[in-house]
Amino acid sequence: MSSIAATMRGIIAEEKVCVLSEVPRPTIAAGEVIVQVRASAINRLDTLQRKGLSPCPAGCTPVLGLEASGEISELSDEARALGWAEGDRVMALVQGGGNAEYVSVPAGLLMKVPESMSWNDSGALPETFLTAFQLLFFVGGFEAGQSVLIHAGGSGVGLALVQLSRIFGARSIFVTAGSVGKIDKAISFGATAGFNRHDNGGIWAPSIREACEGGVDLILDCVGGSYWDQNVNAAKLEANWVLYGTLGGAACDGAFLRGLMKKRISLLATTLRTRSVPYKEKLVARFSREALAYFETQELKVEVDRSFPLELVQQAHEYMGQNLNTGKIGIDVAIPR
Repeated sequence: MSSIAATMRGIIAEEKVCVLSEVPRPTIAAGEVIVQVRASAINRLDTLQRKGLSPCPAGCTPVLGLEASGEISELSDEARALGWAEGDRVMALVQGGGNAEYVSVPAGLLMKVPESMSWNDSGALPETFLTAFQLLFFVGGFEAGQSVLIHAGGSGVGLALVQLSRIFGARSIFVTAGSVGKIDKAISFGATAGFNRHDNGGIWAPSIREACEGGVDLILDCVGGSYWDQNVNAAKLEANWVLYGTLGGAACDGAFLRGLMKKRISLLATTLRTRSVPYKEKLVARFSREALAYFETQELKVEVDRSFPLELVQQAHEYMGQNLNTGKIGIDVAIPR
């Protein structure tokens, strides 16, 4: 019987740069599995962690990567009791460690990779679609027949939100984005209309109000401060506004609170990485039950802009920093020698 190596290749941040290093290989714990990673992806939070702006949670591996897909190489008795087995093709949301050759995962966070799905697509699915599903249903209270405004509509999460909103019965879906190509992609995935943040002096809210008869029911916002006044303008009475990022800054100048009060807008802020494992298990279970089958029928799709090999993760971060990607940026992980 061959021994298990004590180390593996993984991506860590050193002086704000992604470095491929020999790092400790994860060891299995009760209730967990070890996944031999075939593919992963990068997310905005990875770039913030690399820069030292968002430290990984206490007890979390410093290895970057919030999602991964691959094959189960080891599993605990508890995971086996749930029906998992060595060699199963799985994908998972992870606390960290996805940009490596192996990653440990609580068994309750595993999802089966759909039969027709590639490693690249499955490696870019978990963080993106689980974030979107959480924003819509666990935080935003989305209901069929509502109108939705999605910022950064050409991003991985943005395109996931467009598709989920469409599948689950949104009346209208509006997006903002920074290029015609990103808007066209969002429309091809089901958006009603899109607005380029570089056009019309960056003013888009009046057009949304006109198209939506008084404003939208739900705003899904990763931009934050620079959009606050237009968000208030675009919202209908008693709209829900879900904040999950501050790419446009965290400060709001002007009568922000008065705007919320005037329209009785509910502002709901959320993150996913810092949520508890039981919360994430409920999220994974509901997503698997209600949404996963749509990938088999191609009604839901993962949009991967391009993939980089593990040794070029720093280039992938730089590419994301240029805001050139439409959809996700994937990471290919070669099988260890």
